[in-house]
Amino acid sequence: MSARGPTARGLATYAPKVTRDEGVAAGRVTRVVGALALVAASFVAAGLAAGASSAPHLLTLSELPGPWRVAGSSTSTSESGSCPAVHNALFNNHTVRIQTFTQGPALPSLTEAVVTGAHLKRAWRAFRSASRACTAPRVKIAGKWTTLHPSAITPPSIGRARAGISYSFTRSGVALVVDSIEVLSARAITTVDYAALATPSPTIVAAYATAAYHRLSGVSPRVPSDLTITTAPVEVAHTSDGSVAYRSIGAGPPIVLVMGYAAPMEVWDPRFVDALAQGHRVVVFDNAGVGETSAVRGPLSIQKMADQTAALIATLRLGRCVVVGWSMGGMVAQALAVTHPGEVRALVLMATFPGTGPIERTPQDVVKALTDPKARLAPYTLFPKDQRAAYGAFEIALSGYPPTPAVPAALEAAQRNAILEWWSGRVPAARRVGTIHVPTLVADGRADLVDPSANSSALARLIPGARLVWYPDAGHAFFSQRWLAVSTGVAALVGRAR
Repeated sequence: MSARGPTARGLATYAPKVTRDEGVAAGRVTRVVGALALVAASFVAAGLAAGASSAPHLLTLSELPGPWRVAGSSTSTSESGSCPAVHNALFNNHTVRIQTFTQGPALPSLTEAVVTGAHLKRAWRAFRSASRACTAPRVKIAGKWTTLHPSAITPPSIGRARAGISYSFTRSGVALVVDSIEVLSARAITTVDYAALATPSPTIVAAYATAAYHRLSGVSPRVPSDLTITTAPVEVAHTSDGSVAYRSIGAGPPIVLVMGYAAPMEVWDPRFVDALAQGHRVVVFDNAGVGETSAVRGPLSIQKMADQTAALIATLRLGRCVVVGWSMGGMVAQALAVTHPGEVRALVLMATFPGTGPIERTPQDVVKALTDPKARLAPYTLFPKDQRAAYGAFEIALSGYPPTPAVPAALEAAQRNAILEWWSGRVPAARRVGTIHVPTLVADGRADLVDPSANSSALARLIPGARLVWYPDAGHAFFSQRWLAVSTGVAALVGRAR
């Protein structure tokens, strides 16, 4: 297998684009999370003013995996929020140097602070005592005072003294979290904040905090590149059915995610993937002809994509996997389970179609949007009209990936033909889904416009023992809107399938 750095790929051409008329709510979310990048050194550094990029800092871009960029640096803060004792414990008679990095336009953001001066141990104790007493801190974010809700997190075992805390809040209907770890060393108090749309994995913030501490201690830091799916390197598996580009994170029972129509693997919502990776190895990959994945011989079909997926599973030596397919990827997952049953331990079919004959077709206006490159990921094709904030969150989450080339128009047309062939009932594997005898979950959003609900109901009836789950007020990308609930459901299926 060969690997290449993640900076050569990404999603600029596939990140959802907000039009002037559609993007009011999504734009509001972007402004809020942009301001969130200024919440440095947990809430004590709220109001951080951007300064010269030459200000001293803990880590450099060359030491961070993935597409980070410098967002700003400072040696002071402009306000103390509603807990002045917390602010004063560190900022009185001490020098504070702060550096902030971001991915995409705003999130995730990584902020590092170094507090130096006299009597550091005393200052750290005062800081921790004041922090514990401040049970509902308020800071100004995007010009508005916001109450943060703190909860303890487990810090890594580094430094002489350490503490961890998570601050959560909601703005414009989007859940935002800042996880902060503080460490006392002989030279400084160091803090590392990792801000994201949802609770980050403890491994993520701990890894950055450990690297920051090592940097300050004069040890060359090593930050793993697979902390999150957005920074996991793109690798290429050389299979019996051609080369397949993939990303992989986590450890444990394997879960393979199969992407849908005309999209690269970078359209998987990182929140959903990272949640699945807690206790599992998750593999996402590009379908045939996408990115660095080889095209198949002859006309493209759902069956050929399933065969190539089976070849990837075999090459990576994953054994029997839980296979999760979304939309067209759900058709591929069905064919895989029928024709390569030895590779599938359990099946999750999300917002997809049966292939046994007549189905309820996608409305023509939605079809037009899906086949129009400028409108394919328009909010109403993936999310209900009253869920613009969810669309904004999806857009921001996807922006954490590096840029990705567009799927060629000829390949899009070939995928459309493969889908139509599946719908027609002429694919042998589609007519044999009744032979699937692994635990199966069929799921969709109740407000899915791409895949009318009758199709999921029909599919669940075709597969013996399949469980059908609906997510209210959710659309075709329901796994993004309800990422925590869906990932929890998939993890439960993994447990039952062992």
